[in-house]
Parts: sequence; C-alpha cells; structure tokens
Amino acid sequence: MRAAGLYQIIDEPRPGARGQMVSQPFVPLLSFMFVGTFLAWPWFVFNAFALGSYRRWRDLAWAGGGFLVRTALVVAMIWAFGAFHIEQRYLGLARLVVTLWTLTVTYRLYLSQQEPAELYETYRGPLGTRGLLVMIAAAIAVPSLGWYSSPFFVLFFR
Repeated sequence: MRAAGLYQIIDEPRPGARGQMVSQPFVPLLSFMFVGTFLAWPWFVFNAFALGSYRRWRDLAWAGGGFLVRTALVVAMIWAFGAFHIEQRYLGLARLVVTLWTLTVTYRLYLSQQEPAELYETYRGPLGTRGLLVMIAAAIAVPSLGWYSSPFFVLFFR
C-alpha cells in the first residue's frame, strides 16, 4: 500500500475529466446578470463538479432547491393575486420576493465556488474566462428569440 496516497487535503479540488472546461465563478455570475438563472445555476453546478469542489453536492442542492423554491414562490404569487383579487400594480412588490430569493441563491453559489477556484488556480494554473463567449452568445440570442417577452419565462427562468 502506498503511503503517499493516504495523505489528502480536504479542501483541495479534485477536477474530473471536465476540469479543463472550468471557468472563473464570475462568468456564471455574469450570465445570471445578463441572461438569467436558467443558464447561471446549471453552470455553477457544472463548474462545481468539473472543478472537483468538495462543496459540489451542496451547490447542486442549492441550485435545485433554488429552482424549486423560486417556482413555489411564483405559483404562490400567482395564486395570491387571483384568490385575493390584489391589484396588478402590486405585482412588482410581489416579484421583489422572488428576486431576493434568486439573488440569495446566486450569490451563495458564487461565494461557494470562490475558494475552490482559488485553490485550483494555486495548484493547477489559471482558470481564465472560459465560457465567456457562450454567455455573450446567450445574452444576444435569448432576447432575439423573444423569450423575455414571455411572462412564463420571465417569472420562472429569468
């Protein structure tokens, strides 16, 4: 048995086969700002697994739970406005709750990946801005496809 294989640093990322596709955590954060959660949260999860972060399962739980809670908040908002006959001018205030939840999950995912990304750069080299072109292409394509004009898309995925 090799003694060298027994020593490990718990926090050290162990990149998988997709380790060369990892991007800086600010790139998915920018994709959240310019495109939406439908691109950013799965990207954060992909980054966590490709990076080999010890927080990857926690990030997956945050992203999955974030989508579920966001969906529940939107459905509750739509139901409350219909059931209690609330005026439409208060819709912006109700959407504020959804926005605050979305921001909380996004920044939680960003901060969760910051430390493993720095460790990755320390031991394996710079990450760079891989995926920035994907984010720019999505920021151009999504509005041109008319997805932002769909209330369903805006409420559930933006």
